[in-house]
Amino acid sequence: MTFVKKYVKTIKKIFKQKKVEMKREIKFNEDCCDFFKLSKKESNPLKRTRLIALGQLKQGIRITKVAALVGVDRHAVGRWYNAFKANGLAGLDDKPRPGRVPKLAREREFDFLKQIEALQNTRSGGRITGYDIQKLAKDAFDADYADDTIYTVLKRLNFS
Repeated sequence: MTFVKKYVKTIKKIFKQKKVEMKREIKFNEDCCDFFKLSKKESNPLKRTRLIALGQLKQGIRITKVAALVGVDRHAVGRWYNAFKANGLAGLDDKPRPGRVPKLAREREFDFLKQIEALQNTRSGGRITGYDIQKLAKDAFDADYADDTIYTVLKRLNFS
């Protein structure tokens, strides 16, 4: 047998041994919650999937099998397990995602609504229009909205 064949054979043996050693042991406390019961009450579909996956892990199903059952990568299931171990059920919540900064800051929305109401009360005849609200947003709050977008903002603020 040549040196290369011996080397390859030895490497394969090492990898087989490491795979056996690297299997992860999943442990839950005896008094741990019932994930399936919690998943039925959960309204967020992503968190529901995470709870179902953890319920299957608790039953003793391997991570790769759980990942195939819920339709995600095995690393995702491992991250969910780690998050649960570190932070409990709160670790399964969605993390904030980056996005565009709103033109009108969340802290100023209440003031914006108050000024819209004040503008409406100062009008003696007729209603205020989207154009009036758009002008108010630009002048008082430095939030430059397009014509159609101002109605979306009002709907989000439950004002329309």
